[in-house]
Amino acid sequence: MKTSSRFLTAVILLAFLLWLKARWNSIQAQWPEFQQISSYPQQAHAKQEAASNDRHQSPSDKLRAPIRPSVPNRVIVVAKQSDDDTDWLMDELPDWQHAVYTLDDPTTPGFLHLPKSARPLKATAYLTYIIDNYFSLPSTLVFVHPHRSGFPRALHNEFPDHDPPHDIVYALKRLRIDFVQENGYANLRCTHEPGCLDEIRPFREPRDAWRSGAESVYAEAWKTVFNSSKDDEVPWVVGTPCCGQFAVSRRQVWKRGIGEYMWFRKWVMENGLEDEICERVVEYLWHVIFGRRSV
Repeated sequence: MKTSSRFLTAVILLAFLLWLKARWNSIQAQWPEFQQISSYPQQAHAKQEAASNDRHQSPSDKLRAPIRPSVPNRVIVVAKQSDDDTDWLMDELPDWQHAVYTLDDPTTPGFLHLPKSARPLKATAYLTYIIDNYFSLPSTLVFVHPHRSGFPRALHNEFPDHDPPHDIVYALKRLRIDFVQENGYANLRCTHEPGCLDEIRPFREPRDAWRSGAESVYAEAWKTVFNSSKDDEVPWVVGTPCCGQFAVSRRQVWKRGIGEYMWFRKWVMENGLEDEICERVVEYLWHVIFGRRSV
């Protein structure tokens, strides 16, 4: 009886070892693919440039982000307070996907929410969308404030003479998607003031009283965000039209790995700056994050 029991145990152990060896061989065979995941979008883009003259079609589009015909291949990302009315998105722009984050109430039904303990800022929401959807992004992403129109709440929007004034719906209906795809990034504000040409001078002396909050911390923020250690790697002048509303192509987003966006979000959540100053610093970083020069 003991001999039979030992024999059965040996058979089971041998079978387990054979299964374990087969599993290990399978993992080894797939390991190179796992290693390539973080750089896949960039590799797919490089292969596309070599294989096709059509800059708007990419093998990565088909492999990474298959789009069902019923789902628009573009998205509007909005970060709102619970009392902000964003019904205009569905009413006026039904041919877009909508990703609306409620910053101040994680229980609000029908909206997206930030990770627990996340800092409730627009920048956190924008980066969270990119991180959560990195491998299945639509081809065009637009990031805007929740206010459709009106003065002064929607002063950041263009077209003050339109009816209603400063109407973001009117602006988005006129947005040239082909321009976004060709250039990778587009600020949604055409008016240069405020922002251009030298809104932020990190080493300005004496400090400009109106700009001192963001300007005084900008150099350290730049060095942390972009993993730089020297002042001479920080631009002397930073300028772009305000106010943190922009469009970016999926291809441009993919020029940075998902880990970089996770690092940016970590900095936003942990930098210790006042909310208003943090948002203003990031406002003058978006264009650099997405491949533009500092001015």
